[in-house]
Amino acid sequence: MTTPSRNEPIQDTRALTGLAVGLMIMMAAAIFASIVVQHQFGGYDLSPLIDLGWRLRSGQFPHQDFINTLPPLLIILIQATTWGQPHWQDLTSIAALFTLLTFITIYISTPNTDRSTTRMAYTAMILCIPTVYTNHIWHSSISQMSAILLIHSIQVSHNKPNSIYSLVFIFISAGLVAISKQNIAPTFIILTIIGSILFKNRKALVSTIIAGSMAGIMVSAQLTHQSLQGFIAIYQSAAGRATPPTEMLQDISSSFYNQCLLVITIGALAIAYKNRKNTPSTTKKFMALMVAGSFVPALTDWDSKFNNIPLILFTLTYFTPIFTSPQKNSQPVISRMTFLLGATALVLATHGGWVRDRMMNVGPFYEQSDAYTFRGGYFHGLTSGPLMSNILHALSELKPHLKEKRVFFGPRLEFGYQLTESKSPRFFPLWWHPGTSYSEKQTPIIIKAFETADFDILVFFANDRTRMPIELLEKIHTTYALTHILGEIHIYTKI
Repeated sequence: MTTPSRNEPIQDTRALTGLAVGLMIMMAAAIFASIVVQHQFGGYDLSPLIDLGWRLRSGQFPHQDFINTLPPLLIILIQATTWGQPHWQDLTSIAALFTLLTFITIYISTPNTDRSTTRMAYTAMILCIPTVYTNHIWHSSISQMSAILLIHSIQVSHNKPNSIYSLVFIFISAGLVAISKQNIAPTFIILTIIGSILFKNRKALVSTIIAGSMAGIMVSAQLTHQSLQGFIAIYQSAAGRATPPTEMLQDISSSFYNQCLLVITIGALAIAYKNRKNTPSTTKKFMALMVAGSFVPALTDWDSKFNNIPLILFTLTYFTPIFTSPQKNSQPVISRMTFLLGATALVLATHGGWVRDRMMNVGPFYEQSDAYTFRGGYFHGLTSGPLMSNILHALSELKPHLKEKRVFFGPRLEFGYQLTESKSPRFFPLWWHPGTSYSEKQTPIIIKAFETADFDILVFFANDRTRMPIELLEKIHTTYALTHILGEIHIYTKI
């Protein structure tokens, strides 16, 4: 019989304290997000998500009925919000739930001796950064968490190389990564396969990652009704995004928050470099691969870097002490500076969420005023200014006239299909951004779809035609004319 260690009760207490602190951080982040998300509306990011949910609820499927470049993981999670009465806060609830499940998975799979309060609190903090800043679910943030789970699962397997449980964990994590965003999935599947070759149980690791990836793709195909051809198609639109555009790099350097995150990243790099002597050679090589991979999404996302920082902080600071063996009868503890970096990033993200920084950047519906609170319907509880109030009022007036009509909503107004319960047009992208929401090679397909749809009514937000193809604009100009103006809503009918 094995005699329990004298330190086991202490370790159990600290582990439970770590869980409690982590859950409190998660709960606080979820409550904060559910409150601030009701202030202002970001049309460019949220409209496609709302339209996606409406399409799925209406029985449409990606690639079959609409051009899709969003990863299967996001579509599956959006599907989970289509049950019951739809409300736009569902997008926040599902984001908070996914973050919570990620934290719980990391906690459960972490050895009891490693579940220190500081480590669990730090893990919860970096996972919650997108929740408090972005508030709603987004493919960048959930893909980051999938990659974190895969890296963590390999760590678990390293500590227990003969454990079936750890291989199952890798299998599931690899499946999640395989159906994540395009700049995460291939990057980390390839890098973890290369990195796994460094370890003794390389054959089991590599085969499990490959099998899990294939299983994830096949299961997601069944859940989303998307063929393998459709899965491949989501990569075609991003084929030209292998290198970051100049505009994207300028945005990284010009934003106050991004400048702060750059300083935090440099600090995390310094900590990782300082700890290199305490890290086994094999681990350093593996860590170098993961660090390199963590910067790929940060440099290729048209997104706030708050949605990219969790993976960077994980690989640079949380990852370093994972493989180091703690001294006998002691617990590995996240250093004060590491903890401070994570806390600072979370505070900055919380401030950004509070001042609605993301809504300012993904407008054009952001307003300084919160004078109007909307009651009833999909946006129940949302507070905004007169612009959004006028738009929702105009769409409400327009709704009875759209029955049995073929209607097209322009950029930023894709949520109009849900609000007016109009049928979303087939073979169109979810939003307008060539090279992101659709491949430029698909422009002829879109023009053909527009001609075939033979719309009765076109609805635009004022003169907003953001990133629509020139060929489509020419078609609209020669076929439709402005006939009604309801505030900022411009209505076009056939000439």
